[in-house]
Amino acid sequence: MNSLYKQLDSFIDLIDFEELYPGFHRFPFALYDSKKIFFKDHDEEWNEHFIGNTVVEWKGQRLAIWNLEYAIQDLPVFTSKIIHEMFHAYQMEQHEQRFPNEMKGLEYEYVEENMRYKMKETRLLLEAYGAQSRDFFQSALEIRKWRRSKFPDSVAYEAGIEVVEGTAVYVEWKALKQLKRSLPINRYDPLSNPKYYLPIRSVSYLIGALFLELSDYLNVPLSKSIQYNSKTYDLEWIESFHILESKTILPKIDSSFLNDYFETIKIEKETILKQANCFMVCEKIIGFDPMNTNLFENALIAKHFLRVQTGENVRNIFGPSVATLDGTKAITVSYIDPASSIET
Repeated sequence: MNSLYKQLDSFIDLIDFEELYPGFHRFPFALYDSKKIFFKDHDEEWNEHFIGNTVVEWKGQRLAIWNLEYAIQDLPVFTSKIIHEMFHAYQMEQHEQRFPNEMKGLEYEYVEENMRYKMKETRLLLEAYGAQSRDFFQSALEIRKWRRSKFPDSVAYEAGIEVVEGTAVYVEWKALKQLKRSLPINRYDPLSNPKYYLPIRSVSYLIGALFLELSDYLNVPLSKSIQYNSKTYDLEWIESFHILESKTILPKIDSSFLNDYFETIKIEKETILKQANCFMVCEKIIGFDPMNTNLFENALIAKHFLRVQTGENVRNIFGPSVATLDGTKAITVSYIDPASSIET
């Protein structure tokens, strides 16, 4: 493992962080598995602070971490992913104000009208990228402005992801280019697949990166200042271009992919409740994996992880779980494999 760490460390040494993003600098990182945490000069026993591929506060510093269950054989690509997480540490250092509300994200409006115009908006962005056209770009922003008035909370969630995660993807791709790797020419292909919009978080990573590439290619000014900046990219452009709200009438789309999505979540919920062999009551849900958690009817369905709290007691629940929300302070959690829960 020391060898892998050293190889990644040596690739990171090659990176010009300032060229990736103004002011960006290197942060420490750690790799971990179910037993050990691997630092630059020592190892430690795994503990429950190390969950996911993310940034943690560790011994007075921000630390990018990566779960070796998701190790990548291509070391330049692996390096770029770690730099993605380091960029989140930089955003935190700069007091990024545009982090999205993940609970609001669970309430995203997956309705036909919103998705119809969302996908049209994305097609216009792709056309702007392919043709290097400001006209297509501004048409996309007109739809975005209309959707902001019609679905304000949902679009605000998208915009937060575009800034926080989309910028990290953009930085990740620039790091890959510094390591002499070409970007996949089909990297935006998922944006043409309706199923990729479920959940909306996935598509927002790519759209945020697309916004930044459009800023470069079309020479469209965009503030790179993070500190004290509360404007998301779309709002900055809507204001600077004096975009007018526009809603071109579009024919309804086949929304069966939405029905399939909700049916899958329903079955997932029923399966977990049927197989659950442990139950508890808590007061708060204080953490979850936003890419793999859904809100359906009166329940939160988590595929991998849920963090709950009662009083001062915090519990991490690993594995599938369902938290039933009945409007009271008591939240019932049903989950599988009680041996995997860890109290902190």
